[in-house]
Amino acid sequence: MEKRLKNKFLPYHHLQDNYTKLYNLGQEYKSVKEYIREFESLVMTCDIRESEDQVVVRYWGGLNKSIRKVVELQYHTTLSELCSLAHKVEPQNKDKLKREMPKPPQRTRPFNKGNLLPIPKPTNRPTAPKNNC
Repeated sequence: MEKRLKNKFLPYHHLQDNYTKLYNLGQEYKSVKEYIREFESLVMTCDIRESEDQVVVRYWGGLNKSIRKVVELQYHTTLSELCSLAHKVEPQNKDKLKREMPKPPQRTRPFNKGNLLPIPKPTNRPTAPKNNC
């Protein structure tokens, strides 16, 4: 029954589109929580029947490189353990990025509005007396 409903109401390319999304899924600029939500949604939609190890590797491969490098050093066997580790690493990476952000250079001279060169001030020089000869 469920299969007939899917065939009737979903476009024929729906499943193929979701497989493509899952294959290309990466964390990128998403938080770990958003990435987990999207990953699990696509795995359920595509009805993927993989072993736990395969799902863990698929999820791990989509994590940001900085998180993936730390998580791979820890022992994990299930997707929930891996997700938990990724949650713990994410705030540490954000703090590290904030510390490493380059600061903008400080101005050494005050900003001169409009003119590129300062206008020289006139000087009052005493003039020599004229000789009337």
